[in-house]
Amino acid sequence: MNSGGQALNTSRILKGAAIGVIFSLASLEAATAQQPRPLDGTPPEGCDIAVLFGSYATKIDAEAYDKTQRWLRENSAQVAKVDEVVWGRVGERTLCIAVADPGKIQAVFKRIKRLYPKVNLVAPIAMTSRNGDTFHTKHRDDSPPGPAARSAQENSRRGVPGGRPW
Repeated sequence: MNSGGQALNTSRILKGAAIGVIFSLASLEAATAQQPRPLDGTPPEGCDIAVLFGSYATKIDAEAYDKTQRWLRENSAQVAKVDEVVWGRVGERTLCIAVADPGKIQAVFKRIKRLYPKVNLVAPIAMTSRNGDTFHTKHRDDSPPGPAARSAQENSRRGVPGGRPW
């Protein structure tokens, strides 16, 4: 093959690669656009309350999710509409709840919030409302330090290596 043929072949390969990159980026952008953004203090458009069921890379808290679904069914007069977007690999999802009476968003938010523990070792749950209310469960690591951790912190301040007295 002469150098002109090699240049033509190289040009075709580069064009093919460029087209592949463009299609990959376009499909990545489309997939990203369909996934809900993390709760940043404002629910998505059309939601009065958003409830996000996340995971610690294993599963969502199915018990809390079931409690939420049961509460929504039992209190259907307070809820105008519920949309659900499943966006994660292990069932992560967001419930978008439209409240029947916009004046009762805060009351409904508080009632749903009561379904969840403050510390959840199974999976994180986060909520936000159109009124600016927010809630998220804490993982054990987020909790204030207990007596043993405080003791280690005090020992560390005293210069004990590794914060341990031994």
